[in-house]
Amino acid sequence: MKTVIALSVSDITTRLLALSALRHTLNSSRPPLLHADHRAALELVIHSSFAEICLRLSSLASDCAPGAADDDIMSITLDLPETAAAPLLRGILENATAMATLAEAYRGADTSLSASYASEFTSLISLARRAITDATFAAAPPRIRPHFL
Repeated sequence: MKTVIALSVSDITTRLLALSALRHTLNSSRPPLLHADHRAALELVIHSSFAEICLRLSSLASDCAPGAADDDIMSITLDLPETAAAPLLRGILENATAMATLAEAYRGADTSLSASYASEFTSLISLARRAITDATFAAAPPRIRPHFL
């Protein structure tokens, strides 16, 4: 069954600003705080990050629309069985998009923080691939295995 998973750029941007504020509150010495003035730049990087996700999941997707700079909705179409947890997969992809965006945003300012976000992104993409393939495998009809005496 074709399942469209849509992500909101403005929701991801709000999440990024909140994560930055929390990090800055806990450790204000590094890196600089992201704020609303950075929204337009963050949104461009979000579209780029989602396009990378589309490329990494291209073997499992039948369509992907990372959107243009002024689009708020990005989507990916996956062939998932009805038993698949699409909301869970949506959350994983939203987090992956956020982590890839933060990795790019902090690349020049704090390389260790950027590497940490990049590592989290890679883990989330692996988790998404596993969730998709496990759901597809679980929905497949059982195979008959010959039994030899």
